[in-house]
Amino acid sequence: MPVERIYILCEGETEEAFTNLVLAPHFEELGVWSTTPIIPKRKSGIRMGGWNSYQSTKHFWSRFILQYQRPTVLFSSLLDLYAIPQDFPGLAGAPGGPPGVRVRALEQNMEADFQSAGAQKFFAHLQLHEYEALLLVDCGAIGAEFPNVRHAAQNLRASIAGLAPEEVDEHPDTAPSKRIVRVIPQYAGLKSSAGPIIASSIGLPQLRASCPHFHDWLTRIEAAATL
Repeated sequence: MPVERIYILCEGETEEAFTNLVLAPHFEELGVWSTTPIIPKRKSGIRMGGWNSYQSTKHFWSRFILQYQRPTVLFSSLLDLYAIPQDFPGLAGAPGGPPGVRVRALEQNMEADFQSAGAQKFFAHLQLHEYEALLLVDCGAIGAEFPNVRHAAQNLRASIAGLAPEEVDEHPDTAPSKRIVRVIPQYAGLKSSAGPIIASSIGLPQLRASCPHFHDWLTRIEAAATL
């Protein structure tokens, strides 16, 4: 049965806008008529943003999935590995080594946890190491969005020399967003608008070619959506 709708749990407004601007048109071309980003809400109705607690996120998202799951609906997530909540399942025992191995193990833990709660057709995705890694695919596109910041692209390229975008670490001082803000301070207040625009200008094919874990996530969704 073809998939008609995809819901994506988003960490915040940046991921929400990215889903609307970049992912939704892509999945629409595959026949999915609606791709909807969802940011968790508190009981008061105020959107949380971020995800400081795994259990709080799970409580919201599992209830949402159980309410809306249908044979024609898929669910996924666009959450950062950076600053992952300490109550995430299996975090302490996650394997070391290449980041891609570690993050996939954590995603499998999350999927199993949700499935045990009755949530089906959920494809967990943790972005290596945060959303801004996608933007580091093309430092020139970041610089073009901030033309008043001299040498922005050159300085960003120098800061990640020898690293693939998804290899840029999760240290509080050198995570992808921290590197961008260090070179372009304005980005800190414009993340939710500038971030998705930059990603759109780079284009999904280039993002996928440079970010294998991100590509694998979309491939899994595409395969499930077009069965």
